[in-house]
Amino acid sequence: MTRRRYLLAVAMCLLLAGCGGVIGDDPRETPSASDDYRTALAVDAPTISPGETGTLTIEMRNTTGLHVDRVQSENVSIDYGGVAHSRPPSVTWTSLPPSWGWESTNVTTTLPVVATENATRGRYEVTIIATVDGERRNRTAVVTVE
Repeated sequence: MTRRRYLLAVAMCLLLAGCGGVIGDDPRETPSASDDYRTALAVDAPTISPGETGTLTIEMRNTTGLHVDRVQSENVSIDYGGVAHSRPPSVTWTSLPPSWGWESTNVTTTLPVVATENATRGRYEVTIIATVDGERRNRTAVVTVE
C-alpha cells in the first residue's frame, strides 16, 4: 500500500469513526450560509412509489471521501451494487455500507433506491457524510414513498 493510500485510509477511518448527525449540525447550514458552501455538497433524493426504484444523486466539489448510510427500513433500501461515480474512486472500502475515497476531485455519485411492493408510504432518511474542501459535511436526504 502506498503512503498516499495509507494516509487516505487513515483519514477515512477517522471520518467514519465520527460519522453521525443530521442537517443543522453545522452552524453554516443555515439559510444565510453562503451558496458556495451549500453547493459544495448537493443531494437530490427521489420520490418513488412502492415497487419502484429511484436514484439518489450526490454532487461534490473538491471531495476526498463519501459514505452513505443505510435506510432504516426493511422495505426501502439502497442498492450499493448499482453505485455509479462520474470519476472512479481511488479507494473503496467494501464494508456494508461501503465508503469511497478520491484524491480531491469533483464527483457526481448516483445510487439506486429501491422500495418493495409492500413499502409503507412516508419519508425515509438517509445520512450522507462527505469530506469536501477538507471538512466533514453531513446531509440528511429524505426519500419519499408515495
